[in-house]
Amino acid sequence: MALWGVLALFTAIGPARGAAAASLDVRAVRIWSAAESTRVMLELSGPAKYRFFVLDAPRRAVLDIPQARLSRAAALPAPEGRIRGVRTGRPSAGTLRLVVDLAEGSRARVVGVEASGSLGPRVIIDIEAGPEVEARVPSVTTAPTTALATARDPAAVKAPHAPAESGRDVVVAIDAGHGGS
Repeated sequence: MALWGVLALFTAIGPARGAAAASLDVRAVRIWSAAESTRVMLELSGPAKYRFFVLDAPRRAVLDIPQARLSRAAALPAPEGRIRGVRTGRPSAGTLRLVVDLAEGSRARVVGVEASGSLGPRVIIDIEAGPEVEARVPSVTTAPTTALATARDPAAVKAPHAPAESGRDVVVAIDAGHGGS
């Protein structure tokens, strides 16, 4: 009889601990399509940190949001436009992963948007037709922001492996690579 009481206690405590771990809700996932582009928008319950990267074979965009969960009211949308499928997973405890399967020849980028008016914070993934030129290195971004990066003056950095007598500094410049016509 005492064993059943202990099991009931752990059962009651278990869901509360799991629910407390997810401090952020993804309230909705929506898709809009145009002729050459598709947009995925995630509506969030608050600001979030996220990690975004693109994988090949098959082509897909991946968004990891730590300490997040998909709200019960949020349904995953049907594929349309340059999107072949949308699914979620848990790569680690407490992290929500959104995977967007892309049409071949698509490129994707992500931006966080601050809350404004009646709209809460959002994460937007833009998918366009075109050369696959975005970075393959995972990016870690704190949302919400209104821009992907802020331009700063280049800073000189002393390379620890450079010979001391060279007297030269290493300057690293990052080009946003916006392309265009």
